[in-house]
Parts: sequence; C-alpha cells; structure tokens
Amino acid sequence: MKINNFLIFILLLSNLSFSQSFITIDNDTSEFIEDVNFNLYQNKTKVFSGICCNDNKTVLPLNVAFDSLSFSKVNYKTLGIATSDLKELVLLTKEVFSLDEIVITSTKKEGITLGEKNRFIKRRSNGLSSETDNGIVFKNPFENNLEINKVVFYVEKVKYKTLYRIKFYEFKQDLIENGIQFADLGDLIYTTDTLTLETRQKGKIEVQLAQKIILSKTPIFVSIEKIGFLENGIPIVIDFENTTKIKYQISNLTNSFERRANLYTGELSEMYNINAVINYDFATQFFQKPHKSTLVAPAILLEGKKVDSKVDLNYLKN
Repeated sequence: MKINNFLIFILLLSNLSFSQSFITIDNDTSEFIEDVNFNLYQNKTKVFSGICCNDNKTVLPLNVAFDSLSFSKVNYKTLGIATSDLKELVLLTKEVFSLDEIVITSTKKEGITLGEKNRFIKRRSNGLSSETDNGIVFKNPFENNLEINKVVFYVEKVKYKTLYRIKFYEFKQDLIENGIQFADLGDLIYTTDTLTLETRQKGKIEVQLAQKIILSKTPIFVSIEKIGFLENGIPIVIDFENTTKIKYQISNLTNSFERRANLYTGELSEMYNINAVINYDFATQFFQKPHKSTLVAPAILLEGKKVDSKVDLNYLKN
C-alpha cells in the first residue's frame, strides 16, 4: 500500500512538471491583462475553452490533448501559437492605440497637444539634472506630420534663479524584453538657447520654440536639463533640497525613461523605461496592475499643429 501511494505521488509530480502555465501581459507596456479568453485546438478542431486566471498563473488542463491555442480579448489582436511555442509570458498587442491616451486636444482651432495631464504627485517631484538622465518619448499618432512649436511643463516653487535648456533627440523604439526597455537615443535634433526660471516662479511653464520641430513617424525624446543656478547674478552650487524640481504626474503610459543610481556604488544605470519595469514586476510577482499612483512621469506637454505629410524631416531650420 505504501509503495502504491508512493507511485501515485511520483506520477502526480511528473504530471505537474509537464503542465503548462503562463500569464498574459501587454506587449507594449508589460502590464498584466485580465479576463483573456483562450481556446485549445487539436488538428484545427477546438477541444477546450477557458478564461485566463486573474490572480495567478493560468495552468492548462493536463487531460486535454492539443497542438495549438489562441488568445483573445477586446481591443487586442487575437494571438494563435503552436503548443511548442507557448512560454511563461504570453504577449498580446493592442488592436488600435487610443488617441485619448496620448492626445489631450485635437481641433483646428486649438491645434494639437501631445502628452498627459493628470494629478500631480508632489512627493515624486524630481530635481532637474545637468545631463540627459530622464525624459519623455512622444509619438505622432496621426497620418500627417506635426509641427511642434511649444513645450509646456510644471515646476515646484523655484528657490534660486535657474538656467536650463530643452533638448530634442530622435528615439529608436526598442522592444521591451522581460520588462526592460533601454532608451536608444539617436541624433540630437535641437537644443533651445539658455532659458531662465526666476526665483519664486512655480506651476505652469510655457516655452515657445524658436525653431519648429517636425514630428513624423520617428518618435522624439524630450529632456529638460539644468545649466546652473544664480544668486544676485553670481553662479552658486546648491543642495538637492533647494534645487529646482519638475513636477511628476500620474501616468497611464510607458514613455518615461530615467537613469537610477545604484544603492551600493552610486553609479547611474543606463536610461530605461521605468514604468514598464514596474508593470512587469507587478504582473509577474503579484498578477495584477500596479495602483494608479505608482506609475508617474514628468509633466511635459508638446503643442503644435498638423502639417503637410510630405514633409519627412525631424526638424526644420529657420
């Protein structure tokens, strides 16, 4: 009897080792996707249907023979794969990208405003850096090119007169792999002249660009960088507590890239997609989306208008 029980135990372990399990995540954001439908097929005939688990890995039935499977959810492209190609992460791609997610206004009268405008998270405000250590990626969701003529951002109350500049880079879109997407900056498109934030200035900052930026189908990366601080016209060095800080807001996107300091060495990492990492960690460890206040990004907007789609440059010279 003991031998029979032991054999049963071994058989159960054997079956578990061959069971197939997975989670479904968004291919563009690494976000956990709930309520995904799946079908199992044998010789192109459906033999089983189910809904993916919302609080753990989905484990496929051991008593059903199948050679392929499909996944479907509203607003996502249906994915079909062979059983041999099933991995622990099933990546689903959105059918269409909602303009509401990346365009605030879009009318002939008001023009185009790209970005997000959500609630600010004060504790997440971040000091301006003297290097390209963080920024936002902007994409053109329209068929026409866009002429960008203004940058809008938000700051905490400025304690010392601040000199800064805004930089625009080409951005090459790398795929997210295991939640990691590094910033692949291309050519520097344009740098503003030295700009100034005055003492006690706060809130909304609007910068009219001297040079119009043409945003085609190549995304651009926008970074706001400090040059230095002045007191009574004399350059000074200040600590982080008194530095000029840009406001961060709740974000529904994964277009914010940052360098992070190593806790032990202090060395800065490569610039990577911070919100995609957070989404991935929550998906793979907790099988859920992070709380909405967990994902934040610098509060930066671009304003402009649609122009002739035949213009295929990333910038125009005056």
